[in-house]
Amino acid sequence: MKKIFPLLFIVFLLSCSSGEIQERRWLENYNESLLGFPPMDWLHFPFDFSYFSNKKIIVYPQEASKVHLMAGLILDTRVNDLFFKDYYNILVNQDFKKTSMLNDSIFIIGDTIEDFSSVRFTYPLPDFSDCYDEFGFSSNKLSGKEEVFIIEYKQGEFIDSEHLVKNLNTPDGWSHGMSRGIAIDSLRKRIVYWLVYW
Repeated sequence: MKKIFPLLFIVFLLSCSSGEIQERRWLENYNESLLGFPPMDWLHFPFDFSYFSNKKIIVYPQEASKVHLMAGLILDTRVNDLFFKDYYNILVNQDFKKTSMLNDSIFIIGDTIEDFSSVRFTYPLPDFSDCYDEFGFSSNKLSGKEEVFIIEYKQGEFIDSEHLVKNLNTPDGWSHGMSRGIAIDSLRKRIVYWLVYW
């Protein structure tokens, strides 16, 4: 029994060390991903992850925009109840546009199947189905509780011209543009940050 305890302690220390290394690598990758885009566009992304129980970053580099019809970032996170409640109250009191994921006045960037060309008044959102589980417009698993806070959206060319693609499924005037904001899933205490150009 005396020999087992030191062995278990060493295994515990090694697993802690491995977790710290993995976290440090994730943060390095996260910071590097942010620096690939103009700083004023990603200031709404978090920098303190002490309240986050889960997180995944999805990066769309400009070079991949011909495939995805967009460039940008999606950070998919889960948080504890207390942080979620406080954060949600802050978001609600901001002067952001607010919409539902199922609103018929949105169109999805990167979705090459749906035809959004007839949509008149529009909020451009990314295709969240690239996130690793059922959060997303095209996943057919919506709870109906998702809310979207749109910080900014505007028309124009925001990525290098050689990477621009004309998406025939976008509404008039939205061939190219930029959109950034925060999506909330109250049911799962999930916060998804996004920045996309197309």
